[in-house]
Formats: sequence, C-alpha cells, structure tokens
Amino acid sequence: MNELSEKLDRHEEERKRLDQMCEEWISNVSHDMKTPLASIQGYAEFINDSATDLTAQELQEYTSIIKSKSMCMKDLLDDLNLTMRLRNHQLSSNRPIINAKTPERGHFSNVSIFRVQFIHTLQ
Repeated sequence: MNELSEKLDRHEEERKRLDQMCEEWISNVSHDMKTPLASIQGYAEFINDSATDLTAQELQEYTSIIKSKSMCMKDLLDDLNLTMRLRNHQLSSNRPIINAKTPERGHFSNVSIFRVQFIHTLQ
C-alpha cells in the first residue's frame, strides 16, 4: 500500500511540475508575441503615414518584414494551440511529435521539449 501511495505522490509531483512548466511557457509565448506585434504595428503605421513617399523597393522591404514577423506570431500561436490541446488531452499520446524547428527561428523551440515531457507523462 505504501508503494502505491508513493507512486501516486510522485505522479502528482510530476503533474504539478508540468503544469508549472506549461504556465511559464504560455507566459513566455505571450511575451514573445509582443515583439513581432510591435514591429508589425510600427511598420504598418510607417507605411500608412509615408505611403506616397516610399519607393517600390522600400515598400517591398517593409511589407516583407511585416510578413516575416506575422509568420513568427503564427508559429507561436500554433505552438500555443498545440500546447493547450495536449494539456486538455485532445490529442492522442501516440501521435508523432513534430520538431518545432523553423527557418525563421533557426532552433528547436521549448515547445518541442515540453511536448516530449508532457506526452511521456500521459503514457
């Protein structure tokens, strides 16, 4: 009986740790979205205020930056959505894990690590 109780305690501790990790990660995603959003807003306002003064090349450069920053935000939102679905057990734990390595980021995001740890605890 003690062994079962200890095992339940360990699982509860692990669940609490993963919940805290998830909360911290969600907070980080929210913070990380502010930077590209500020760039998008700034360039959009600049284009709006200077539309007649910009060359075609400048306009293309600024819209490329807006597009790039919006793709970063999309990636963050996709990661957040996946995290929430995993957290709410809406995805099978047998589903393959996809690396979150993208050319825009150039590295593996924390969500990949979180997915592995979270799925491992579901099994």
